[in-house]
Amino acid sequence: MADDFIRIVYKRDVGGKSKRTSVSIDPMMFEIFSQVRGGISEARAVLKVWAMEADADRTEANWRIGNSRLVQQRMSVEILDAVKAGIAARKLSQPKGGKGRSRGAGRATVSADAGGESHALPAVTGHLEVEDA
Repeated sequence: MADDFIRIVYKRDVGGKSKRTSVSIDPMMFEIFSQVRGGISEARAVLKVWAMEADADRTEANWRIGNSRLVQQRMSVEILDAVKAGIAARKLSQPKGGKGRSRGAGRATVSADAGGESHALPAVTGHLEVEDA
């Protein structure tokens, strides 16, 4: 079902002639990458350059891997870097907790015997009994 993929078309020289070829990108991955890059046209331009570079830099070691896969690996690295940067920025912007504030990531827990109702599920102790009709 190659019709489901985003096609990035580029030209390459084969035997002195210019041939049209393309790489196929997963639509969800392309959507995420276009947000990382700032837009669809920016993402397409970068992917076109990467596809041409991957085509030109083919070696015996990566010859069996398709250009589409090589480009998607490079996309994955950039997406992962953006996610890591976002997580680091998020950690920096979280409040550190001061006087009178509890520290930690979640709310304080309340014990079941503290007068409140417990939200824990009861333990399963045996088989369910079904009455015959």
